[in-house]
Amino acid sequence: METERPVVFSFFNLKSYVMMFSMITMGVTLRLTGLVSPANLALVYVTMGIPLLMSSIRFYYTFFNS
Repeated sequence: METERPVVFSFFNLKSYVMMFSMITMGVTLRLTGLVSPANLALVYVTMGIPLLMSSIRFYYTFFNS
């Protein structure tokens, strides 16, 4: 980073925070309203979870081998 002691919120830019907030809000709303069946929500969770797991494994592999 460009600054020596960056603020903790400077990790992402504003656009990323807006996108995260909207995705979290939409996920909670879909779950609480019941507009989407739990089977379809499970498919979305698995579809998002597998890439996140794979990227975290890749991150840890790179971190410990460098």
